[in-house]
Amino acid sequence: MAVALHALFIFITFISLACGRHTIAATNPRHFATKLIHRNSPLSPFYKPNASSYYNDANGDVVLKNSLSRYAYLSAKQRNPYSTNKIRTTQFPDGTEFLAKLSIGTPPFDVYAVMDTGSDIFWIQCKPCENCYSQIDPIYDRTKSSTYVPFSCNSFTCSFLPKARRDCDRDNKCLYHLQYDDGDTSSGYLASEVLTFNSGGSISKIPDVAFGCGVRNTHKIHDHEAGTLSLGDGDLSLVNQLARPRERKFSYCFGNRTDPTAEGNLIIGEGSYIAGDETPLESDYFYYLKLIDISVGDKRLQIPPIYFERKPSRVGGVIIDSGTTLTYLLSGAYLPLEAGLKELLEIFQRKLVQDPTFNKRTCFEGKIGRDLAGFPMVTFHFQGDADLVLEKWSQFQQVSEEVFCLAFYMSPDDQMNVIGNMAQQFYNFGFDLVNNVLTFEAIDCSII
Repeated sequence: MAVALHALFIFITFISLACGRHTIAATNPRHFATKLIHRNSPLSPFYKPNASSYYNDANGDVVLKNSLSRYAYLSAKQRNPYSTNKIRTTQFPDGTEFLAKLSIGTPPFDVYAVMDTGSDIFWIQCKPCENCYSQIDPIYDRTKSSTYVPFSCNSFTCSFLPKARRDCDRDNKCLYHLQYDDGDTSSGYLASEVLTFNSGGSISKIPDVAFGCGVRNTHKIHDHEAGTLSLGDGDLSLVNQLARPRERKFSYCFGNRTDPTAEGNLIIGEGSYIAGDETPLESDYFYYLKLIDISVGDKRLQIPPIYFERKPSRVGGVIIDSGTTLTYLLSGAYLPLEAGLKELLEIFQRKLVQDPTFNKRTCFEGKIGRDLAGFPMVTFHFQGDADLVLEKWSQFQQVSEEVFCLAFYMSPDDQMNVIGNMAQQFYNFGFDLVNNVLTFEAIDCSII
């Protein structure tokens, strides 16, 4: 549907010029790239040079609770994707340690957004605010940009917002409304702006990009990111706005999430890095993969296929998601994996201990870097002989100075499996939405 609509955008653009109405950008450059900056890097607005250790009980607790909240959103959305305006339980992807830097408006204004494969709307906080939460970096001011234009309620672009999430103000401007299950909200104007991507001195400017200009936002956690960079396959997603129909693809790559010096990159459209192992990809609000089995070391677990398949009701299956930290597995897949890892950790003389945050994770005494040298790999076997090989930093999460826990968690409602971003470290992932394939390759992100 998105491909057909993209072609329709081109026709509508010419009609709109005569009518004075704006639409989603139709004529675009081919290549959009930006670096992904670690949130604790000196290049990040969140950098705290005198911060205490990254590993502490409070941090471990927040990561798990946010990750569970994210899973709840995915699960609820899978069951009923379009009938409610409550779109997810947390306002931002919970665990992405890497921020995408881009510029918006004229003159260009820098914003740091979280990339999200589970979101279809790119939105940021906007001044003048009626109500905005605390944000470390400056907030974009729409009144200071010469290229900011709100959409009217009868515009073609406004119709892409679900009815439950759109409204009109007294001046016939298109409004969006997002309400979150934990009480957070965001609403404001659906508008068009110029986006600027700068990667290695190569600058791309894209006019007339539709985005949500949030002027009424509430968030329990202050000093958060400016907004969300949407990489879903919906009509308002940046992927479908920026890439031409035959170039509907994107790729991202990032290294160790716990290393502030690690960098990554995000590429949309032509030039996306599509290479490595290849497996079928299904886009149905989320991105689905066909997982065949899991190995711990050299041992195949022989997990029955039923635990990885989608049911006739369309629930279940295996989702790859950039915004979820941990990897969630149905009980029939999680329990054999947990048992296999426990056996290996006994060989490495790691003692099973209570989770220091009093949650229900499986945890062990020790440090990942110090105590797990040479630890065997965990391998996810996907259809097409595509193997995602996870080393120790993708299998475990250091939650305190001397305790690490599994980076895998049993799906709370036993509904679906989610490949989280801890399992995506050290790989480039290429999403080819034209040929419906996902590629992944273990690689140094700096060479892409």
